[in-house]
Amino acid sequence: MSRQREAGWRAYLDGLPAVVPPARLRDRVLAAWPAERAAVPTRWPGLAGWVLAAAAVPALALLLPWARPPAPSAPAPAGTDAVLASQALEARLLASPVAHDPGLQAGIAEIDRALGAAYRRGASGEELDGLWRARARAMQQGLAAAPPRPVRI
Repeated sequence: MSRQREAGWRAYLDGLPAVVPPARLRDRVLAAWPAERAAVPTRWPGLAGWVLAAAAVPALALLLPWARPPAPSAPAPAGTDAVLASQALEARLLASPVAHDPGLQAGIAEIDRALGAAYRRGASGEELDGLWRARARAMQQGLAAAPPRPVRI
């Protein structure tokens, strides 16, 4: 605010009559204050919320290294490649038009039952690898039988 404008306001305020507050005004204001305060909703987060948020950021930064998965210390078990290949083929198969072919689904379900039984009895890695490869072959055959998708030009 400029000095000239401030001087104008001061002159205006000095020209106002002096007001004498009524007796017991302070008591009325203090009595009404808790009721007004209760009517105003508490604002969240407020100071406590900001302090908690500020403390959470460094705490999170300290805890993140422990949240990482451990580095693999042992080589992957035998047959992992066959499992991953089968899972990738399954994703492609589900997106293809032959995904709901009853014959294909029955063949894959039979291999899945054999896989489940092999895992339950603690089969060797070679046996499990062979079952996963058979599952992948069944899916590849299903994908090969799928009609080509039309392409719009």
